[in-house]
Amino acid sequence: MNYFNTLVFILFLGFTSIAQENLILNGDFEEYFQCPDNLTQIERCKNVYNPLYYPPPLWSSTSDYFNSCVPSPNFASSPYNEQGYQEPQSGTGYLGLGMSKSSFNYYNEYIQLEFSSELKQGETYQLSLFVNLANNVEYTSPNIQFKFIETNLDYTVFLSDIMEADIKNTTPIDDSLNWVQLEFDYLATGGEKYVIIGNFDDSNNTPFTYLYNLPGISDGLTTYFYVDNVSLVNLNIAIEFPNVFTPNGDNINDLFTTLSGASQIEKYFILNRWGNIVFESDSNLTWDGTDSKGNEVSDGVYFYQVIPKEYEEEKKYQYDGIIHLMR
Repeated sequence: MNYFNTLVFILFLGFTSIAQENLILNGDFEEYFQCPDNLTQIERCKNVYNPLYYPPPLWSSTSDYFNSCVPSPNFASSPYNEQGYQEPQSGTGYLGLGMSKSSFNYYNEYIQLEFSSELKQGETYQLSLFVNLANNVEYTSPNIQFKFIETNLDYTVFLSDIMEADIKNTTPIDDSLNWVQLEFDYLATGGEKYVIIGNFDDSNNTPFTYLYNLPGISDGLTTYFYVDNVSLVNLNIAIEFPNVFTPNGDNINDLFTTLSGASQIEKYFILNRWGNIVFESDSNLTWDGTDSKGNEVSDGVYFYQVIPKEYEEEKKYQYDGIIHLMR
């Protein structure tokens, strides 16, 4: 009886999932049009763009794509490459970008990523990524920043001259061994389809922190970061089910299925009032009122339990609700 009351309370209270579908296309950088075999080949990675015109002008961005599909040693290989040694955070590929300033030059590189759908006005999204400081640099900077845009354009001016970052990281990244996760919330204005990662501050507002001396490094303040596993999830989408269905063969409300959030579900279970599992699935998100052997279950109260995708192991978000089955 206590279990039943708890589930009824959860049902009417409602819930919102933070374990959502990643809107970044190819956010783990595993898919590519062609294996990179040199630097400045970021657009060989699918759904990844360089927003600054390249080549030649000094202000052009020359961000990089690294993947173990090219044998080491190679400028663009993984884990050994032109910037040092780093295993991917997962899989075989990751991206890289640098920033520098000296008495005669100010330079920033950028990564532009595409979304699977436009962002919705007034809804909050969580941006997450893993960053690592490359081995072959003497400095670091906190200026890993983010700009959300609507269209895919090639710019021919300093981005810091025409854009203000929507999100600014303030914590210096000084770990050259481990990947560091950064997370930020973003309130969408609506219509955004891409995010640009890089530095949008001018030279006077771009701090550099000295770490250590590396013989042979060129003059000037220079740093470089690897980037992997970027995700963007909508924090406003709920996983919702109806609480009544009638599997009586009249083709009206015959199936118990999601009202919203189907793409977020890893697995779900249907239990009877004694807590026994009568149905479970990780692919077919509909229940026709039969048990695992195909036998019709009796009318009455049942419960569903949902495990969303992309949950953190230590925070295993599981959602419960009540179902009234009436034939």
